[in-house]
Amino acid sequence: MDIAMDTANEFAKSALGLVWQQLVDLFEYSSNIKDLEERVENIKNERIVIQSRVTAAERNGERIFTHVIKWLDDSKSLLEEAEKFLNEEIKADTHVWHLGSRYKLSAKAKQKILVVEQLLGTCKTFNVISENVPPPPIELASDETRSAFGSRKEILAKIVDNLKDDRVPMIGIYGLAGVGKTTFVKQIGERLQSERLFDHIMIFTVSQTPDILKIQDRIAEVIGAKTFDEKTTEGRASRLHAILNQMLKHGKKILVIVDDIWETLNLRENIGIPVGCKFMLTSRQEGVCQQMGSQHNYMLRGLNDGESWSLFENIVGHNAVKHPHRHQIAVKTVKACGGLPLALNVIASLLRNNNNIYCWQDAVAKLRWNDLAQNLTESLKLSYEFLEKESAAQELLLLCSLFPEDYEIHINDLLTWGLGLGLFRDVASLDASFVRVHARVEYLKSSSLLLDVEGKNCVKMHDVVREFTLKVAREQHKTFVGTGEELISWKESDTVNYISLHGDNMNVFNDKLEYPNLKLLYLRGTLSRNLSSSILGTVFGMMKMITVLSFFKVTLNQLPPSFEHLKHLRTLTLVSCILGDIRIIGELRSLRILNLSRSTLSELPIEFEKLHNLLFLDLTGCLNLAIVPSRVLHGMRQLEGLHMSRDLVYGGIYKLGDASLEHLRFCSQLVTLEVHIVDIKHWPKGVVFSKLRRFKISVGSEFHFSEPYACSSKLILLKDLTRSSLEHGLNGLLKIAEEIIIENVNGFQNDLYHNLDRAHVCNLKYLSIARFEEIQYVVDTTEIDPCVVFPLLKILKINDLDNFYEICHGKPLEGSFGKLEELRVSNLPKLMNVWKSPIEYALLPMLRVLNIEQCHRLKNIFTLSKSGDLSQLRHLEVCSCEAIEEIIDSEDGSRMLEFVFHELHSLLLLSLPKLKTFMPIGRPSPTIADVGTHIKGSLFDGKVAFPNLKDMHLKNLDSVGQIWTNSFRVGVTLPLLDKLEVEGLPNLMHVWSIDSPESIPLSSLTRLTIENCPINEVVLAQEEDTAGSIEFLRLEYLRLDHLRNLKSFYAGQGNCALFNEKVRLPALKDLWVQELYNIKVLWCPKHPVESPTFHHLKILRVHALPKLEYLFDGKVCVTLM
Repeated sequence: MDIAMDTANEFAKSALGLVWQQLVDLFEYSSNIKDLEERVENIKNERIVIQSRVTAAERNGERIFTHVIKWLDDSKSLLEEAEKFLNEEIKADTHVWHLGSRYKLSAKAKQKILVVEQLLGTCKTFNVISENVPPPPIELASDETRSAFGSRKEILAKIVDNLKDDRVPMIGIYGLAGVGKTTFVKQIGERLQSERLFDHIMIFTVSQTPDILKIQDRIAEVIGAKTFDEKTTEGRASRLHAILNQMLKHGKKILVIVDDIWETLNLRENIGIPVGCKFMLTSRQEGVCQQMGSQHNYMLRGLNDGESWSLFENIVGHNAVKHPHRHQIAVKTVKACGGLPLALNVIASLLRNNNNIYCWQDAVAKLRWNDLAQNLTESLKLSYEFLEKESAAQELLLLCSLFPEDYEIHINDLLTWGLGLGLFRDVASLDASFVRVHARVEYLKSSSLLLDVEGKNCVKMHDVVREFTLKVAREQHKTFVGTGEELISWKESDTVNYISLHGDNMNVFNDKLEYPNLKLLYLRGTLSRNLSSSILGTVFGMMKMITVLSFFKVTLNQLPPSFEHLKHLRTLTLVSCILGDIRIIGELRSLRILNLSRSTLSELPIEFEKLHNLLFLDLTGCLNLAIVPSRVLHGMRQLEGLHMSRDLVYGGIYKLGDASLEHLRFCSQLVTLEVHIVDIKHWPKGVVFSKLRRFKISVGSEFHFSEPYACSSKLILLKDLTRSSLEHGLNGLLKIAEEIIIENVNGFQNDLYHNLDRAHVCNLKYLSIARFEEIQYVVDTTEIDPCVVFPLLKILKINDLDNFYEICHGKPLEGSFGKLEELRVSNLPKLMNVWKSPIEYALLPMLRVLNIEQCHRLKNIFTLSKSGDLSQLRHLEVCSCEAIEEIIDSEDGSRMLEFVFHELHSLLLLSLPKLKTFMPIGRPSPTIADVGTHIKGSLFDGKVAFPNLKDMHLKNLDSVGQIWTNSFRVGVTLPLLDKLEVEGLPNLMHVWSIDSPESIPLSSLTRLTIENCPINEVVLAQEEDTAGSIEFLRLEYLRLDHLRNLKSFYAGQGNCALFNEKVRLPALKDLWVQELYNIKVLWCPKHPVESPTFHHLKILRVHALPKLEYLFDGKVCVTLM
């Protein structure tokens, strides 16, 4: 009875409380609405402030934090909802005395107030909204090529010294064509980038005909600026100048590498690069460098004999030159190439895999002694003639020369042009042609005639190769490449086969001239002039045999009537054009390829339904396209390729008008498909694309992803959807997809593997997941029968999952994740283990890159047993993880004798306040010296080794009191360490503690930076009375910054100066000392004058040493001279 009464009382209280709350909401209707309006106004103001800070940061080339971008997105959505609520629901509430309606609206307003308050509270924490963006990596030659160029180390060192010198604003590098200037400056750029001497390093090619717009776009990309609103080069130059100037004022250091200059160019007025940037130029002529203002110019000579032979032998193969006769020929061939890397590459690529002695003899017979330019041409000619067996490759190479110099040539352009010209006569389908052109391009790249563009489906031509190829094209194919003015005076219109016309002046075609043999016309404009019917006139009537017509950035308000004469036209590309009336295209019944990508047009004309033979239609990036009539797709029954996806740069979504995707069922021959769908319900049900081999399909909200994804052959992107919506027809494609990017799909629970289905992930090579509320694991093997999971996966990225606990829960079979090379996880607040499974179940034998960020419950990264290691790991970065105590932990408590990271090249441990040790395995008892330093923890002990580590960066490690114990022999366990940065270790007393000078033989260390640490000395000698000299043989750069307690670099034999007589730095070139509050003297007066310690010092920076008595004494001055 008492229980029943208590229950009744509780129920009554609950009911009364609920009623009372409803009454409060009802009576506070007006105040709640008013409060919501005020808070909406507040969040509007906060958005304006934060958006202005974001804009300023972006102008400075900084990267905005993800949580700030998310806040802006969330606040925008909330504002839209709140304003819709206030403007529609509240204003529509005319039932003043309808208490139920009033209560609901008041309660709804109250809920929105809580959300707004939460967002307002969050933005108050935005003290810092951005971070510096590291310079994008510079594409370089292979390691094998660079290793062959040892003779250039001296000139490279001199140039780097110049670039470090603030008094040298510009340097020039000049030399013969093909000598390797571009590769050389990229090598310099890589070194400067790795040394972080510049905040931004940008490189662009000028060439004989500079493309200023392209150069400006490249600079904007490097500094992180948004897409230009300005259309003219002058307007862009003005904006770039303002942005770069602002960056320079904020202390940013900028290096501009200007490659292949032919004549003087005003970088300020033409491009927008201000004074204050550092410049490095390359040219074939020293005089051009001098005219640009460079007073420090270096001639880049050819390779020496040994390097030339090594490069040649590496390409043709050691066994090929072991044959006595071939060896003699090889020696003569290498000698004739005169050390030009391009000539050596081309001729060696030609002879590679060719053991016929007569071919080798024929090759060397055509080379001339003491004529390097001619021999370079002959080597290219030999390689080109060898392509006769691959005639399509030869034709494709000639087509590449029609594009501007240094142009990134999309392979799809070669495909569509090749199809139009009939280069692939023995193949009939688009798919077979796709395979053919890619095979031929690979063949040309292996022949060193084309260059790969990393991360893009593009190739480039070396300027020397282009010059040669263009000469062949002009002689053999009657090709014209030039401007409109040059075409006017050209007298061979009746024999020309190819015309490539660049510039604004298109009013050059003479109606009186005929082009009876013209097969290809490529017009490349700037959108500044309209090619009206009056300008084009009847010119197409004079080009009746043309099969390829390609316009780029041309304004065409109306295609002329003479267009209907193009009965043989098979390829028509109107890319990035402003288009008006294009209905006449429907009369081109022979058309096989139609590319309208990134052009301005509002609808596809109904006349296009007559294009029954069309194989490929590209509408990528047509942002204004609103109508695609259903009859158009219905008529294109032969269509094999359809691209309707949003453009990667400009964004946008297609509106298909009455052409529902259901009409794709008529395109039964589709082999390649790119499309963006806002609502997955529009995906055609029951349509099976049985022939589809390449696809890029994004569904849901707009994606922002980088260029490398554009090269994927089987890519699916899903964002802001529900799980049930995936049942509308993508299952078949998910099963064969190789890359999946998936964000915020509601309804996914527990693990991703189950939600996607086992069949959907068996082919995956790339998987990125983000912003899920319920996903706890990538795979939960406790819920499935034993099987191998993700056997082909190479890259796995996991970001912003609030309830994610572990990648693999349970015990997967051997082979699971067996191909994984790169693992990146970020912002996983509940992640407690990256990899908890026993090592015998998941070895991760191929893992090369591991990046962990903002996982605040994570205490260690991996658990290891005696049976395994991370043998292929090359890059390890762990940052901003508040709970991490160790990087590697022994899962069973066993102590290993030694653990070796054989392939680790770079190690970054940043902002890990609780990190105590790298790996607590076999840790020895602390020595007396260790105890004496009152350490909180030693990061490394003597049982872990990094034989190939080159770069170590330690920052903000609050619990580390000592980097390595005395038993950790740095020179033995880190034999190749090149760069060490130590910053923000508040309990660090010294960097090294040694019992003998031999304890620190860091013979490879070239850069050492120590900042913001309470150290008393950099190197501590345990026995000061018997301490010997220490020597850093190769140390070139030393920075000691904000070390308030520092008394001496080396605490052996007294502390008379920062550098006493026991410190030897024979290679030191750049010394930076700043904010050292206890230093009175830099150099010890006892230091012998004959000592080579500072003989190479070229740059000395001294700032904020308040107790410094003097900079130099007489002895040191003699040394520094």
